[in-house]
Amino acid sequence: MLVLLEDPCYGAAMSSLTERKQQILQALQHPEAEEGLYFENLYQLHEEDERIAVAGSEIEILDAVRELANEKKLVVNDTGKRIIVSLPKRD
Repeated sequence: MLVLLEDPCYGAAMSSLTERKQQILQALQHPEAEEGLYFENLYQLHEEDERIAVAGSEIEILDAVRELANEKKLVVNDTGKRIIVSLPKRD
């Protein structure tokens, strides 16, 4: 589907993507996420979790994770059975 820049839905989608990316970064900065989070824990919280869930569908959150990884703002480890996302380690 071709999306024109004048399309009001395009601006809303970009805003939502930007907000979703910010939510992901905030979730990864929470003390519970010191070693990273399983991908599904971005949107599925357990009763004891203190951080907020990232808004959006699994696909929308995955798209935001991919963009953040491309921007080098987070690291994706998919070598195991489950995907782990974390903030880059600082030297």
